[in-house]
Amino acid sequence: MDKKEMGDKIMLLFKEHNYKVGGVLLPQIILKFYQDLSPPEKELFEPAVHDIESRNFITIKSVIGSEQYRLTQAGYDYIYNA
Repeated sequence: MDKKEMGDKIMLLFKEHNYKVGGVLLPQIILKFYQDLSPPEKELFEPAVHDIESRNFITIKSVIGSEQYRLTQAGYDYIYNA
C-alpha cells in the first residue's frame, strides 16, 4: 500500500457513511479506522491525509485537540463519480 491507496481508503469513509459536500467525518469513525490499521499503514495515515488535502478533496480544521476532515466538492466528485 502507498500514500495514494491510503488516501483512497480514507476517502471511502466519506462514501461508506453517505457524506455530502461539507460533511465532517466523526472523530469516532476516524479513530476506529486508524486503530484497525496495521503499523505500516499507520505510518501512511498522516501523509495520506495531507495528500488528499493538497488535492483539495478535504479541508482540515483543528478543533479542541483534534482535527476535523470536511469533504469538499472535489472530494465528493472523486468518490461518487470515480
